[in-house]
Amino acid sequence: MRKYSFSAPETKQELFGLIAASADMEVEFLAGGTDLVPRINMERDEIPYEEKKPMMIISLEKLGLAGITETGGRIEIGALTTIEQIQDSELIRSKAPALADAADQLAGFAIRNTATIGGNIMNASPAADTVPPLMAMGACVV
Repeated sequence: MRKYSFSAPETKQELFGLIAASADMEVEFLAGGTDLVPRINMERDEIPYEEKKPMMIISLEKLGLAGITETGGRIEIGALTTIEQIQDSELIRSKAPALADAADQLAGFAIRNTATIGGNIMNASPAADTVPPLMAMGACVV
């Protein structure tokens, strides 16, 4: 059976240390988990476990990467902000209605409640509903 390790760093320094220490492992970052968890569950049908590298799953939950703020006329959205939080944000609805509309259309309630904007962007799915409005608004990803 494939070996898994799990860690939830509380600082960016701890995060980078974990990444550096995991050079011989496949590293996956856990935000909402709506794409990662099913992928892990389905991988058993692909390559036999004994042929796969161990996987380090690093939760980003404790790093303070969620929230929506306006600073100097710019809207800042943390990577771990859920699609539901975007959907419910009055700031987003008033200043970035196309993004709010995209959040309204993304999957069902259970997924919107868990999925994050960072995951939606970084997963590079053709169905990444938040990407087109972000591109149209000239968003910058840091």
